[in-house]
Amino acid sequence: MLMEDRRIAQDERRREVSDADAKRDAQRRMAWFSLTGMVVVSIWRSLYRVDGAAQSVRDAIEHE
Repeated sequence: MLMEDRRIAQDERRREVSDADAKRDAQRRMAWFSLTGMVVVSIWRSLYRVDGAAQSVRDAIEHE
């Protein structure tokens, strides 16, 4: 009985470690995805001057 309890505890520990690794991997992928998105949007905005266009639209709406 004692050996079986020890084996069950080891299996639970392995599962916990595996789950923690999977969680870290998922968080790492989410962080890289978010960072990449922020960089791409920043580059896109600077290339196409989206801020200036948005301000022009706001100005046109206010003057109507």
